Amino acid sequence: MSSQYRICHNCGASLAPGETRCPRCGAQYVEPIVQKPGEFEPFPPDQVNASGQTEPYEVQPQQPVVLPPQQQSPYPPQGQGYVPPSSASPYAAGGYGQQVPGQVGGPPQPPESDTPQGLSTSLIIGLVVAAVLLLLLVGGLFYILGQRNNASPGLTPTPGVTPTATPGTTPTATPTTVSFQVTTIDMAVSPLSITGMSCGTQLNVTYTATFNVLPNGPGGAVQFTYTTDGGHTSKTGVKQISPGQTSIQFQFPASGTLPPNGGAFPGSGQVTTTSPNVVSSQVITPSGACTPVTPTP
Repeated sequence: MSSQYRICHNCGASLAPGETRCPRCGAQYVEPIVQKPGEFEPFPPDQVNASGQTEPYEVQPQQPVVLPPQQQSPYPPQGQGYVPPSSASPYAAGGYGQQVPGQVGGPPQPPESDTPQGLSTSLIIGLVVAAVLLLLLVGGLFYILGQRNNASPGLTPTPGVTPTATPGTTPTATPTTVSFQVTTIDMAVSPLSITGMSCGTQLNVTYTATFNVLPNGPGGAVQFTYTTDGGHTSKTGVKQISPGQTSIQFQFPASGTLPPNGGAFPGSGQVTTTSPNVVSSQVITPSGACTPVTPTP
């Protein structure tokens, strides 16, 4: 058989000269058997039949069966190797009316086309596109009708008076007024100690009293008595506290000579309020003792 008409018996693809496998399906190519003229004779020429006829049997020369060329299918992409056919080939052996490898017969039939499936897919896509276009058309129609209705002259609403929010007065927290009274009295003395001072030395001692009152009070006068000798003698005093003021100080001095061997000076200082309420402070006095002076002979 001429190499020009080498055809795969599995899928019908044309093979180039020298190819042993189909470039489309990868099937092994089998050369078809072609009977040459005079190769097979049913009866020898010199055999005489039983009827006595001596005429030799003439063998009619047979022409080789040549299959029509098929359209060359494209080679599979490089690197992909063998790609099996998606469906059973009409040229595969084993079925009724199919051509087996090596059999010489009629021209192979082309594989069935999948045109109906492609047609149904195209039809579905076309129906979807048509439905979308129809929806857009209906939506555009309703939009145009709505614009026309809005553009038609109607009653123009009269602009009303927009109420303006009047800024209100922010309420100011009014402090709660409490009664005026003294809570505590803090005492301090200077100097704190007479240690190291020589007995017989003149000394000035200052007592400081701090009156503490309730916060946010109305203010008022604080009346009190104070002493510098432990309560043997006392004096009176008054301090005025302004509204809202929480504390005020009062100082009172005492002077004297440091007696030898200890004595009544400096004495204990203390303050006691009499109005608006009665509160007594702690008793305070400089600590330590003076140093006796040794008379010089």
